Amino acid sequence: MEQVEHQYVTSIVGEQKKSNFLKTILLILTFANVILCASVLAFILFPQIVILEKEGLALSYQGVRKEIVITQDEIKKMAQDFIKARYEWDQFDLDQKLDELASFTTPGLKEKLEMDFKKNLESFKVISQYVGKLELNTHPNGVIDVKFDKILRLTAKPQGDDASALSSMPEKIPLLSQTQVQLQIARGKKLPSNPLGIYVNALTEYGSN
Repeated sequence: MEQVEHQYVTSIVGEQKKSNFLKTILLILTFANVILCASVLAFILFPQIVILEKEGLALSYQGVRKEIVITQDEIKKMAQDFIKARYEWDQFDLDQKLDELASFTTPGLKEKLEMDFKKNLESFKVISQYVGKLELNTHPNGVIDVKFDKILRLTAKPQGDDASALSSMPEKIPLLSQTQVQLQIARGKKLPSNPLGIYVNALTEYGSN
């Protein structure tokens, strides 16, 4: 009888030890979880210290986390930069032009523009082109109407199939052409070259006068 009682007491003591061990583990995990939640909350609510190194000096700044709101002025500025990147050059270089447009355009539009550049490559190489009197009108559905003047100068004697089409242009004398296009804006990935993540997804040209 005494042996049975001893085994019973030993069993109870063992269960109590297991229970106390599990309680300790649970308490530690709960405490760690509280610390983790507090750290995340502090990271979100309180300004962060940003360390920058400039000319051998370590400079610290207070950082503030907030959502970036894209304004109509920023969209217009992006559209204006795109128009100039697309339609301005002194000496046309295909690779350089595509690099300039990469931060403004979606892959599909970039491919379409590359095809257009290659189609008109010979004529583009003998003219310089600039943009003037830029007017933009934005719409709520992501569409932007743009009117501008293209200022063209013949910089070299045209060759090949484009010779007859450009022969009437006086060399180095500017020729003004009024142009109207429509842009379709889309959201995309935020990159260092495009921190707002807004891109031109489509370009429709209505011709020049």
